[in-house]
Amino acid sequence: MEPANTSPSPETPGFKIDLGAIYSRALAILKPKVAFFIQATALAIVTIVVVWLAWWVSSKIIGWIFGIGTVIALIKVGFLVKLFLLAIAQVAYILIFAGLLAVFLPVVRGGAGNLEELQSFFKNLAKDKPLVTQLLIYAGIFAAIGFAGSLLNWLTYMTLSYKMASPLVGFFNLIFFLATLAFYILATFALPLILDKKMQAVPAIKLSYETVLRDPGMIIIFLLVNGIVGGIGVAVFGIGIVVTLPFAAIAFLCVYEGIFSGGMPAAPALPEAAPEAPAAPEPPAEQPPTE
Repeated sequence: MEPANTSPSPETPGFKIDLGAIYSRALAILKPKVAFFIQATALAIVTIVVVWLAWWVSSKIIGWIFGIGTVIALIKVGFLVKLFLLAIAQVAYILIFAGLLAVFLPVVRGGAGNLEELQSFFKNLAKDKPLVTQLLIYAGIFAAIGFAGSLLNWLTYMTLSYKMASPLVGFFNLIFFLATLAFYILATFALPLILDKKMQAVPAIKLSYETVLRDPGMIIIFLLVNGIVGGIGVAVFGIGIVVTLPFAAIAFLCVYEGIFSGGMPAAPALPEAAPEAPAAPEPPAEQPPTE
C-alpha cells in the first residue's frame, strides 16, 4: 500500500498557504454542489449521534449492572468497560469522518459527487481489508491516547485517596490533552494519505509528521482558523454546521492537494534566481611599443 512518491518537493523548505485563495476555492467548490455536501454531512452527523447514543445507553446499562452490588471491585470493572466502549466510539467517529473525506476529495478534484458514493464507501469498506486495517490502526492510535489518559486517572483514583489523587489527575489530564492535540496536528494529513495514496498507517503518520514540521507555524494557523470556520455553524442553533463543516473539510483537502498533489499553490517552489548578466569582456592588454 506504499505509493512511489508522495512527499512534497525537497527543495521547498516551508509552505505558503494563502488562506484567501484556499477559502475562495473551497467556496467555489461548495456552491454548485451544496445540496450534496449538506446531505452527506447530515448523514454523517446522524450516524455519529446514533453511535454516541449507543455508547451513552450501553454505559448507563453497564453502570447499572455493575453498580447494583456493594462490591467495589464490580464498580471498578464497570468503569473500565465504559472506557473500552468510549474508545470504540472514538474509532467509529474517525471512520465516519474518513468516509466524508473519501467522497469529498473526488469533488475537490472536479468530480460530480453524489450521496451513493458515501454509502458505497462504507459498504465496500468491509471488503477492502487492507484499507480498513490501516484506518483502524490510525483510529486506534488516536483513541489509545485518550484511553491511556483515562485509564491512568482511573488507576490513580483506585490506588490513592481522593485528596492525593485529584492534583495528579489534573496534571495527567493536561499531559494527555497536549498529547492528543500534538497527534492531531502532526498526523493531520495521515488520514487523506491513507485514503488517497493507499499508504499504510504508520508511514502515513510519519510522512504527515515530517511535512508539518517543515512549517509547523503555517499549518497550526491554518488548522486553528479552519477549526473556527468549521465550528461557526454550531452558533446558528447547531444547524449551520451542515454547511460550515463541509466547507472546512473542503478547505483542508485543498491544502492537502496543494502540498501533496500540486493542485493548489499551498507549497510553491522557491523563486529561481535571476540569471547573472554575462561579464563584460576584458580589454586587450596593451602591447609594448616596438623600436
